[in-house]
Formats: sequence, structure tokens, C-alpha cells
Amino acid sequence: MLINGMNLPDVFLIGAQKAATSSLAFYLESTAELRISNIKEPNFFVSGALPYIDGSFRGYCKINLLGEYEKLYKNFQLTDKICDASTDYLYKYKEFYDSVFSLYQENIKNIKIFCVVRCPAERAFSSWKMFRRDGKEPLNFKEAVMESSSRIKNYNYNYDYVGYGQYYDAVKYLKEKGLNVYVINMDSLINDKDNTLTRVSNFLGLEYVNIQSVTETQVNKSGNIKYPRIRNLLTSDTVFKRMFKAIVKKEHRMVIKNKLLNATISNQDITEEDKAWYYNFVKGSEFEVEKTIKLNEYE
Repeated sequence: MLINGMNLPDVFLIGAQKAATSSLAFYLESTAELRISNIKEPNFFVSGALPYIDGSFRGYCKINLLGEYEKLYKNFQLTDKICDASTDYLYKYKEFYDSVFSLYQENIKNIKIFCVVRCPAERAFSSWKMFRRDGKEPLNFKEAVMESSSRIKNYNYNYDYVGYGQYYDAVKYLKEKGLNVYVINMDSLINDKDNTLTRVSNFLGLEYVNIQSVTETQVNKSGNIKYPRIRNLLTSDTVFKRMFKAIVKKEHRMVIKNKLLNATISNQDITEEDKAWYYNFVKGSEFEVEKTIKLNEYE
């Protein structure tokens, strides 16, 4: 989309964090020719975050300058569907809207926004597992959830295990602002992938190619690390990684890398006891997905 002489995204995948958004972006990029920059989550339209508890910003990206943001998409054509897939936009939805409107003005009505929602308790547990995996979370699951509101005063807002699962208010707000928003249930993406991707592609105005043509892979899997040395080799800036990047095409590189990374992780699901505890702690959250999906009917 041409905005003030710049070719900028006309599609936004805004969340939710730990709801298979990376996998969805990968599939759409591979099968429906959705264009996504090498920096999948530039977070340009929201303010920057504080560091994690370990003092690092590892794994977090923030593009601050419009010129740098424009460069992410400079190699795409004006006819391409370009996507900014920053999951913090759903969490900081008011700031996201204000920032996009400030730049896009009347063109904001032409953008397409989509998001994936997931059982809030499972989403929170998956986020907690990811931070434990990466050495950013010292607390157990219940402690981390209970400390959500206090921790984000001094640390990265990704620690808001409660707030990141509150989708309804965000989607309702954006729809009431007149934006074109489509909501996907993560369970549908997992259990009925082909039909779900067809619906999403139709919403975005893309021609979808059957998912059987793409090797299935799970991107950014959470869990306990079984082989830390192998994982470190794959994630650190090593000679091996640079050579791999230089000789293997991006689409094949993503599949190989994520299959290898997933092999280093052992799966760990939330227990029914912890899920019930979460629902009791965050009243009404068990209905969050159902309520939000119904907003697809909202005009």
C-alpha cells in the first residue's frame, strides 16, 4: 500500500502471542504469497518495552524510525500483500490504532487485520514455558501469573500473562473504530488447517494453494530444552549458522531450522488443575475465545 510515497503493509497479523501466529505467518507466506519482512515483528506502531528480568532484550525487536520501517518492505512490489506480524499490537491495541491512523489517515479503512485467539490459560502457560526455556522466568506458573500486574511496572510487558489473553476488548475496540478485523480460533488452525487457511486467504484477498504442498512445521515451540548445546548452535551467531543462511533458501531454511529446534524441546501441557486455577484467578477468561470469535459477526 502506497502511503506518503512509501510501500507499507496493508495487512497486520496482530496476535495473540503464543497462539501459533508464527506458524500461521509461515504457512501464508509459503502458500498464499503473503509478503513478510525478515524481521517478522518490527513492533513499529507501539512503544518500546522494558528489559526482561535477566536484564536483556534478547528475542525482542523494536523498529523506531519510519525510514527503517520502510526499508523492511523496499524489495516488495506495490501489488504485493505486505504483512506486519507484530503480536504486541493486540495487547497495546489503542496505541496501535492511534499510531496507524496517524500515518495512514484515510487509508486506514483499506487495511486488513487478523488475529489468532487461544484459550487464555493455555496461552499463558505456553508463554511462561517459553520464558522458562529462554532463562527469563524464575517463578513457577502460578507465581508468575499472580505477579503479572506488578512485574510489568519494572520489566517487559510480555510478562503480563493475564493481559495478553484478554482479546475481546481489543478486537471490539478496533471494530468499533471501523477497521476490518478477522478472528481465528487457534484450535481451528490446528484441527482444520486447510479450511481455516482458505478462509483467512479469502479475507485477505489472496489466492491460497492447498496446504498439502507445504511441509508442516511448528514455529517457536515452547517447552523444556532436552539438548541445550544443539539448541545453542542453532540460535547463536555461529559460523555454522551464517553458512547455513548463505547456502539455503529462506523457505527451506525455516522448515529445517524449526524442525531441528523442535527436536530439542520436550512438550509440556498445562494440567487441568492449573487451568482451573487460572480460570478462578482470571474470572470469565474461560469464555474469552468464544466471545471474541463472535465478533466476526459484528458490523
